[in-house]
Amino acid sequence: MLYIHLKFVNDQAVARLKKDWSGDNRAYDLGDDHILKMADMLAEGIVKQFQNHFRQ
Repeated sequence: MLYIHLKFVNDQAVARLKKDWSGDNRAYDLGDDHILKMADMLAEGIVKQFQNHFRQ
């Protein structure tokens, strides 16, 4: 997931350098959605690894 997110960040940087504002916005939106999914995945993994530290 991290490599996919880095691709979105790279796409955004390239679009910004080219002054492609719609491409910049599109890459930002995709990256934003993706980082939220990645955060959920990491949180789920932490809860599974340390189940006895979280209430169910």
